[in-house]
Amino acid sequence: MNRLLSGSVSLSATAWLTLLLAIFGNCSLGAAQTLTIDATSRGCVTPFGNCDNSGSSTLGAYFVGNWLGFEHRNFFYFDLSSVSQPIASATLVLTAGLYNSTDPSENYELHDVTTPFATILAGGNLSSAFADLGSSAVYANRVVTAADTTNVEIELNSSAIAAMNATHGSFGIGGSLTTIAAPKSPDSLFVPTSSQLVSQLQLTLVPEPSTLLLLATGVIGFLGRSKAR
Repeated sequence: MNRLLSGSVSLSATAWLTLLLAIFGNCSLGAAQTLTIDATSRGCVTPFGNCDNSGSSTLGAYFVGNWLGFEHRNFFYFDLSSVSQPIASATLVLTAGLYNSTDPSENYELHDVTTPFATILAGGNLSSAFADLGSSAVYANRVVTAADTTNVEIELNSSAIAAMNATHGSFGIGGSLTTIAAPKSPDSLFVPTSSQLVSQLQLTLVPEPSTLLLLATGVIGFLGRSKAR
């Protein structure tokens, strides 16, 4: 009788494990969640400290490169306080605007920003911020051409992801053009053609443990107790 009962339990365990393998083979442990966050502030800064972040909600033009005879670097700040899960990947999406260059392509580079958000919002002379926007840790590089006519998508690297996961608060990105041919050459990107410019982060979040994982844990525990009996 005991041997028959033992065989029944063993068969039941095999059936359960086969079922669980089939479930996990066809279902993910939780779909990855995507989240889009708009910039809370954006603009551009010159070497003289002039800042353009005019417009509603401090959202200004973010052209970058030589414009009106001197270089501009841009910035974007995002509020990540609503993000509770770890961030797996992130893409910065910007309106392409006008490609203003005689070269076939330009390299746009993104950097870490150490200038406090409050300093940028206060305006005034931001000459120190200009240097900050084109230095420190590199977050991404994107070659932009005249073929980029709608939105420019820029995938951020692991350094940027680590910085976002470390703060989950105000997160700043600075951008500069690394391929300016000469001090007065007309090399610039994102020259606005409309007041409604896209500036957003598209995040992919690490999925939370699903109920399937909890179910599997419970079943394994039940089978362990059954064998012990």
